[in-house]
Amino acid sequence: KFIFLNENLLKNYNFLTNSIVLQNGVDNKLFDSVEENKIRNKIIFVGNLARFNESRGLLSVLEWFQDNRLKNNYQLEIIGGNKNEVEIFKQKIKELELESTIKVRSWITDRIEIARELKKSSFGLLINTPYDKHSYYYTSPLKYFEYLYSELKVIATNYPAHQSLPYINFANLFSFDDKESFINALKVDKN
Repeated sequence: KFIFLNENLLKNYNFLTNSIVLQNGVDNKLFDSVEENKIRNKIIFVGNLARFNESRGLLSVLEWFQDNRLKNNYQLEIIGGNKNEVEIFKQKIKELELESTIKVRSWITDRIEIARELKKSSFGLLINTPYDKHSYYYTSPLKYFEYLYSELKVIATNYPAHQSLPYINFANLFSFDDKESFINALKVDKN
């Protein structure tokens, strides 16, 4: 028996018999143990700052926050990455004079603290570049399910991998490297 994380992988390997698609899940006990305390218009990204040693596109998102529609109405918190990666992001935030709008910190190993931060947020960000086949077609991010369980509005890059996620009709998709598409995704309320 073969287990695939999404339909695209199943089709790519052409194992139509003796196989099943099982998406990721979430530790509901962990998230249920944390009190919800939403901060209006807080966007959170939790994960690696790079994927396969390539940027995810988060540095572009930082630059987009120079736009008053974002800077004056949203907060962004980025959690993940090693000390060196975080320092690069902090320097960029300082250069852009966005310290009051964007926070970045390295990995949090305490799962309860991560659940707390997610439940404080309003939006969960899923972003990858379109340059890696795996990211574009086949990823099934655990973070997506944690975002949903935390009752976040999910905003995600518009790729086949994200389009094939369950309940994706509740997410707002945006075009990679397109600030206007990103801003519009934040404005649409599908819940």
